Amino acid sequence: MGRPAKVGLSYYLLDCDFLRDRKLRHLKRKCGAGSQLVFIAVLAGIYSEKGYYAVLDDDFLDEVAENTGFDFDQINLVISEAVLVGLFDKAMFENDRVLTSVAVQKQYYETMNRLRKGKFSLDGEYVLITAKPEYPAEEHEYHAEEHEYHASEVHEKEKENRDRENNFPQKKKKGVKLTPTELVLLASERGYFSPPVMDAITLWCEYKSEQKFLYTPTGAKTLLTEIHNRVVEFGDKGVCDAIQHAIASGWTGIHYDALERRKYQNAEKDRRYPSRL
Repeated sequence: MGRPAKVGLSYYLLDCDFLRDRKLRHLKRKCGAGSQLVFIAVLAGIYSEKGYYAVLDDDFLDEVAENTGFDFDQINLVISEAVLVGLFDKAMFENDRVLTSVAVQKQYYETMNRLRKGKFSLDGEYVLITAKPEYPAEEHEYHAEEHEYHASEVHEKEKENRDRENNFPQKKKKGVKLTPTELVLLASERGYFSPPVMDAITLWCEYKSEQKFLYTPTGAKTLLTEIHNRVVEFGDKGVCDAIQHAIASGWTGIHYDALERRKYQNAEKDRRYPSRL
């Protein structure tokens, strides 16, 4: 007897501009920076189990809570707001407490259809898309709302990696690099950055992404530690101003020289003219 076919996915794709999506920005404004982590955890729960939908019950909430550290009330708030802005289908949620969307289902269909070499059809409960979408044979890219998922690009990269490993078995693999989304989530998980600083970090990640630069895990931790130390030294406003100035100047790094000079000048002024109070 053959092993039953896997329903859920082992991974799913996020567009590099994921954090710029206006709906996710609205979600962050309403529910805080941690709402993006909750949304990603919800997507992971959907794709890993049923593949294209999930029923919002206590078991599902418990899994998201364990993965994010948020309580049920916070998670429900984020999900409700996500439904309101259209990240999940409103009718499915209100009628059956089901979390799904056209974007989620197209992502799932495209991935499964590639894995099963074009022989996959999506049918069953809560389906919102045509069972067999008529995509051109030569085109594996589709556009779902404001997200673009490029399954073909992943397939090509996997093939290139396999070919490179076969041709150069002695070559060591380069270290993993974090996407802007992963770096922002790492900053959010630390829990000690204020909302203005989190916004500045998000902006810096987007800026570096436009420069085609990604941080390694060690580099990302060093960056966040440096920002935290500078916040302690110069305050939230000083660090936010420094990040925005670096972006506006087109710099590759964040410089705090102006803040250090100002701190020195203030200390020198206090030394020369001590308060008489």
